[in-house]
Formats: sequence, structure tokens, C-alpha cells
Amino acid sequence: MKKLLTLLLFTGIPLFSFGQIEKEISKWTFGLSVSPDSYRYAQAEDNGLYYQPSFDHHLSDYLVLGGYLGIQNRKSGFTSEYPIPPYTTKEINYERQYIPLGVRIGFDLSSFFSNQLGWIKDEPKWEILLLGYGGLTVMSENILTPIDEGEAIEWSEYEAEEDMNYIAGVNAVIRYYPTKNCGLFTELGYGPVGRYSLGVSYRLF
Repeated sequence: MKKLLTLLLFTGIPLFSFGQIEKEISKWTFGLSVSPDSYRYAQAEDNGLYYQPSFDHHLSDYLVLGGYLGIQNRKSGFTSEYPIPPYTTKEINYERQYIPLGVRIGFDLSSFFSNQLGWIKDEPKWEILLLGYGGLTVMSENILTPIDEGEAIEWSEYEAEEDMNYIAGVNAVIRYYPTKNCGLFTELGYGPVGRYSLGVSYRLF
């Protein structure tokens, strides 16, 4: 009897641990979104698409914690007309790269919309999240036009910008899963760069 209890103890602990690990892993969702919309920071002549990988972890049935990391390139330029001799005129082109990153936390409202309001008939296929986020955006710049040392350049038309900005906002995330794990989603709201985005997601459920 003692041997049987010992055997159950040593076999039960790994099974329990594996079950806990599997349960924790199953609460993660990963996404990749693209936003053609840009409203933050100095607008450029050519705003590239904003790409954002993100992840979310369900701490409970309702509470969600996650993070994001994005990137966007923008190209622009201005005309330098130096007002004193030698009165030079030159087109200056430059490129800026924006990298927003931060954390987000919020609520999974799927069961509320399904059970309380009856708006969702097939709840496992839907996720509706309300997420608040906070972070920062790091900006780097590259002057594309060669400028010789000592060359007269008038910078008054150049739009200066901070290398780092703190950001915060709120997004609504709506995900639809035509299959168990792979889905499509949109994010709407006061985003890190754009007001709307579209993407694909994968959940470990």
C-alpha cells in the first residue's frame, strides 16, 4: 500500500505540473497587425504602413495583460533657401523611423456580450477586448540628401521632433476565429500611431 501511494505521488506531481503548464500556455494570444492610418507625430510626404506585433495573456476570464512593439518609416523633405550670400537653394530629403513599444491591460468582454446581451451566438469564435495601453515611441532620423561640411543650409522649414515621446490610449480589439486557433482582428481607437488596423492572430487555446 505504501509503495502504491509513493508511486501515485511521484507520478501525480509531474502530471499536475504538466497540466498547470498546459493551462498557462493556453491563455496566450499573438497578433500581427497593419495600419495604413497615421495621425500621431509630424506628417510626412510618404507615410509607410505601421506594423505591430502584439501579445495578450489572460490572467483570468476577464482580465488581460499584454504588450506591443511597432515600426513605421516616413519620408519627407523641405526646400532650403539660404537668405544671405551665397543664396543657395537645395532640396533636403530625410527619413524617420518610429518604434512604439509598451504594455497594455484591459478586459475581455466576450462573455458579457454573449451571456448578458445575447449579441454573440457563437462565443468561442469571438474575442472582444477593451485595452488601455501606455509606453513610449523612439524616433530615429536619417538625412538622405548629402550635405557637405560647412554647406549653407536654412533649417526653418524643417519640422523638428523629439527623439522619444510617451504615449497612452485606449483600443477596442475585435477578433474572429474561423478556425480554433487562427483568426482575424481589427483594432479601433486611440492607437500608438493609427486609429485603426487589421491583422491576423494565433491563440494557444
